[in-house]
Amino acid sequence: MIRIFITLVLLFFPFASIAQQTSINIHGTLFDCTAHNGQLVPIFVDPQSASAAAQLGGARVDWVPSFGWRMSLNIPMLNQAPPRSAVMVFFHECGHVALPVGVGTNSPLQEINADCWSVQNMVAGGYIQNMAHFQEAVQYVLQIGGMNGFTQYRIAAMQQCLPPWIQ
Repeated sequence: MIRIFITLVLLFFPFASIAQQTSINIHGTLFDCTAHNGQLVPIFVDPQSASAAAQLGGARVDWVPSFGWRMSLNIPMLNQAPPRSAVMVFFHECGHVALPVGVGTNSPLQEINADCWSVQNMVAGGYIQNMAHFQEAVQYVLQIGGMNGFTQYRIAAMQQCLPPWIQ
């Protein structure tokens, strides 16, 4: 119920009054998120957005009519997480909007697709270079239960997204 309330508040809150940015520093590294249409996704870190993001492990994305995609982050929560886990959470949420509609969102496989996008981008960015890095990234997320029902099944599916030289 509280999740629905927060989502409704976020949908109808006047976004023009909230400071937004298109890049964010997490553990000393600057990140941004580009949607499938090529536009940078605005990032919100205000207390209300941070509270909503905390429910899903520190990050969430939402589609807001007449505004478009937005990402909400809880920076203190992400910076308290191990660096690889924080990057995984950020990339996972970004994956929802970076992938086309029907793949990243509005799909029964949207969580697994965003997980895979996250892993592939972590490998490309050098955050996962071996299996120990992968295990480090997923362990924290598994412990906190973030990323919308993160389970051993999803971890096994994510491993399939790793290149053969890591598996």
